[in-house]
Amino acid sequence: MARPSAVWRFSLRLMYAGLRLLDPILRAWWRAFGLGITAQLTVRGRRSGRQRSVLVGLLYVDGRRYVGHPNGAVGWTRNLAAAEEARVAQLPGVWATFRAVPLSDGPERDAIIAATAHQQPFPGNLVYRAAQRHIRAVGVYFRLEALDSAGRGLVIDGVRGGELINERNVAAIDDLLKEASSAALSSWVPMGSPLHGIRHCRV
Repeated sequence: MARPSAVWRFSLRLMYAGLRLLDPILRAWWRAFGLGITAQLTVRGRRSGRQRSVLVGLLYVDGRRYVGHPNGAVGWTRNLAAAEEARVAQLPGVWATFRAVPLSDGPERDAIIAATAHQQPFPGNLVYRAAQRHIRAVGVYFRLEALDSAGRGLVIDGVRGGELINERNVAAIDDLLKEASSAALSSWVPMGSPLHGIRHCRV
């Protein structure tokens, strides 16, 4: 069984403290251009009841979506565990609501942790690769499940005036998002795609 590392616990805390300082810049860049596998997760606060947003890495393994934190439970993972669902936007203005299923120790969780080292951009991928044993010991991860098979809850302003889009379009957009997650240049959206120019969402 993997054991937590005091060195990695401190190092990851330091890394995420730096990311928090850069958060306004990262959010502005994400809104303007996208940012690799980065998505915005919005979840109800377990104490305040208010909606809280955080930028997270959206991971794909075997066609399923996952989010998590490598250094144990933090504020947003505790909120997600309590709320059991969240809204996720991988591109500005494209939101979907998902049920969050916490992962216990096992092959599925191990596969997500291994995938993190490959799907995170440089230099994060090197950090996650080096810290694998610590992450297996303490990391908190969730599988995101769409609330229904037709993708209801996904809303896009500018495509159909904010109305729910149909299953065919949901599938097409989901394919684009998966391609974006696996591509090194995932921040661009092709001209003429149904996502180009989208910036606002009505929920």
